[in-house]
Amino acid sequence: MTTPNITQQPPPIFDGSNYGVWVVRMKAYLEGYNLWNAVEQDVEPQIPRENAPAAQGKQYEEEIAKKCKALSFIQSAVPKDIFSRIMECETTKAVWTKLHEEFVETSRTRHMQAQNLRRHFDLMRMKENQLVKEYIDQLLKLVNQIKMFGEELKEARVAKKILNSAPRKFEATIVSLLQSKDLPDISITEIVNALQAAELRISTRDETFVEKALLAKN
Repeated sequence: MTTPNITQQPPPIFDGSNYGVWVVRMKAYLEGYNLWNAVEQDVEPQIPRENAPAAQGKQYEEEIAKKCKALSFIQSAVPKDIFSRIMECETTKAVWTKLHEEFVETSRTRHMQAQNLRRHFDLMRMKENQLVKEYIDQLLKLVNQIKMFGEELKEARVAKKILNSAPRKFEATIVSLLQSKDLPDISITEIVNALQAAELRISTRDETFVEKALLAKN
C-alpha cells in the first residue's frame, strides 16, 4: 500500500492590509507545524559541549531548524515591499515584533488621523462672504484626504454636507433643488452649479443696490 503524498500548504499571505486577521491565521499555521515557540521564545538554543550526549546535539539541531523554518515561513508570507522592511531582522521574534509595531501602531495612528479629518468634515461650514468655489475646493480636498485613509464618504453624504453648511442666503436655491429631486439623485456638480448661479445673482443684485444708493445720494 502506497502512502499518499501530502502537499504542504503555503503560509497565509499578508499583503499589508487586515493585519489582525493575518496574525491569527499565521499563528495557527505555525502552531500546526509546532513552530510557534520559535516565535514566542527569543532565546538561542544552547550549543552542546563537545562531549555532550548525542541526544543533546540532535535536540540542538532540531531547535535551530525550527527557528529557521519559522523565519522562512514568515518571510515567504509577505510581499517584496514588506520583506525589505524585515530582512535585517535576524530572529523570528524580531520579525514578528517588527510587523506588530509597524502595522498595529500605524493602523492606530491612521485611524486617529482619519477620525480627526472626519471631525473637521463634520464641523466645516461655508463662511458668509466665502466664494462657493473656494469652499467646495476646501471641502473636496478634505474628502480626498479622508479617502486616502481608506475611509468611505459617499457622494450623497458630501452633497448633503454642502447643502447643510451653506449660508442662509442660499436657502431659496437649496429649497428649489430639493423640490426638484430627491437628495440621493442630486449630484455635487448640480449643487455647485446652482449655488454659483445664486452667488452671481446675489452679487449682481448687491452691485445694483449700491449703484442706486449712490445715485440717490447725488
